[in-house]
Amino acid sequence: MGAPNPAVVGYRRKRFADNHTFFRVDNIVLRAEGARRTAAKRVVAVRSIVETTATTPMSTTESTSRPTHPGRQGSIDEAAAAQLEKKLQARPEKATLVERNILKDDKGVAPSLVAAKAKLEKSQLEDKLEKKLQERPTKEKLQADGILRAGLRSVPQAIWEDMLDIVKCKVLSVIRGDEIDAYLLSESSLFVSPHRLILKTCGTTLNLLGLPRILEIAATHADLPTVYRCFYSRKAFMFPERQLGPHRDWKQEIEFLDNIFQNGAAYTVGKVNGDHWLLYMAGPTGARAIPSSPTPGTHNAVPDYTIEILMSDLAPSARQAFYPDTSPASSPEALSASLGISDIFPSHLTTLDAYSFSPCGYSANALIKWAIEDNGGEGYYTIHVTPEDGWSYASFECNVPLPQSSPDPTAIPDLLCLIRRVVTIFQPGRLSLTLFISSNDNENDNGDSAIEVAQRAFKAALIPPAYDQWPHKYSRTDKINYEFGGYDLAFASFEMKR
Repeated sequence: MGAPNPAVVGYRRKRFADNHTFFRVDNIVLRAEGARRTAAKRVVAVRSIVETTATTPMSTTESTSRPTHPGRQGSIDEAAAAQLEKKLQARPEKATLVERNILKDDKGVAPSLVAAKAKLEKSQLEDKLEKKLQERPTKEKLQADGILRAGLRSVPQAIWEDMLDIVKCKVLSVIRGDEIDAYLLSESSLFVSPHRLILKTCGTTLNLLGLPRILEIAATHADLPTVYRCFYSRKAFMFPERQLGPHRDWKQEIEFLDNIFQNGAAYTVGKVNGDHWLLYMAGPTGARAIPSSPTPGTHNAVPDYTIEILMSDLAPSARQAFYPDTSPASSPEALSASLGISDIFPSHLTTLDAYSFSPCGYSANALIKWAIEDNGGEGYYTIHVTPEDGWSYASFECNVPLPQSSPDPTAIPDLLCLIRRVVTIFQPGRLSLTLFISSNDNENDNGDSAIEVAQRAFKAALIPPAYDQWPHKYSRTDKINYEFGGYDLAFASFEMKR
């Protein structure tokens, strides 16, 4: 055989390559019928192509263009390809397959296991929570331990401030004890216990107008819908014509209270044309009786006890102390210490909150830890001073049960000692004293009632015998004892000897 035509050889190689590729495609399809059959078909096909190309001469024209094969069809069906493309586009995302537990996530964790673990942890947490809920202390236990405030003490401060807006006064500061919250006001004081509220105001405030709101707050915020007892009292006004609302006249005040309480009673204690004390009382009416003070289960042997000392015509030296300057020595704390106010009760038992007004005036609340024999608790005292010449006035009120006698100066003072400590600070020209005490078995060992003992203490404190060196001498101008339903009252008024 002569040398091959380069063009023919090139065509042979190209065609052989094309047909080889073609049969490789068929080879993939035919391998399923067996390896031998596939190999045999490959050899026959190649041998046939070689023999044909070797014996058939080709022209130059034929060698420059690829021959056509009209009978050959493509191996991929266009319709099938379109359908496959459509399915590929419609296939779900990986995240969806992971979520449906078909694929694992990127960390190689089966989502079904993750879900099962989360369900188990949730179940364990619910079991622990249920156990803790069963073990949690009761509301009563939390209140007894001082963790949760009870009754009226659970009312938010903002609610009380809303009520005080009606009365026309503002909160200056607050101290919170174990049993009492003491609010120092721009016009006197507010004391809140679980089952008792005491609102003292002065000036031209509208004390009684706050009462309906107080009753509403007690019912809606403290679950105390029934009033056990209500007391309203005041000294005769110096300037009654300046008062507002029902406070213009005692009769109007009585009418206002009678519209709220069905069984109220009004009293005038003392000389109508002199120093006297006005009192309105409303007793229990509902089936649900709320104890006044002390609270149930505590201080059972100690009566409800309030001593009040109302003083006017203060000595000039006493008045001058309540005109503060800007020096540190005139701070409320320093003033309280210098005048002896901080020492009315033992300082280690006292939490004092004082305020000096500008240009003059003074107010203080104090919470006192007291203990008598096997009983103990928390009480308060409050002081308010108006030092202006011509109508100077100071008031002292305290509900700490006092012992019959107290020889220890570091302990709670007895009534005689307390009166002298207060009177020494203010040196009033005139004063009245009231002791208001619950009358359930309050006689002493000698059979004397508490108000009789109090009257003797009043006299011994202010009218001492000749051998007593106490410098302030008074004469008694009035003495009255009252026995109300459930409460007794001792009232006495005194004037300084000139």
